[in-house]
Amino acid sequence: MTEMERNGKATDNVSSYFFYMWNRWSHEECEVVYGNISAHIWSKWCAVCKPSAWGAAERLYAELSDGNRQLLVERAVSLYDGRREKDGMYKHIKTRKE
Repeated sequence: MTEMERNGKATDNVSSYFFYMWNRWSHEECEVVYGNISAHIWSKWCAVCKPSAWGAAERLYAELSDGNRQLLVERAVSLYDGRREKDGMYKHIKTRKE
């Protein structure tokens, strides 16, 4: 892998993280990612959202250990391809039109 490819991958991972946090992050997602420590992580999230959620994704990332950061980024990358949700993520969900 060339340096340019590595930089592109890193950029996609950062984009995936932010789009995941902005669009999908929730108490339920916290439980999926962190399991038995989700209450602890969710309390961190609630703390970084005060007084505003503006910038909370960055503050949460800074609060997490390397291992917990890795779990969150892996989940984000599994659901997002940079700025877009990965194809087929919601094919199992019926819409009102169906």
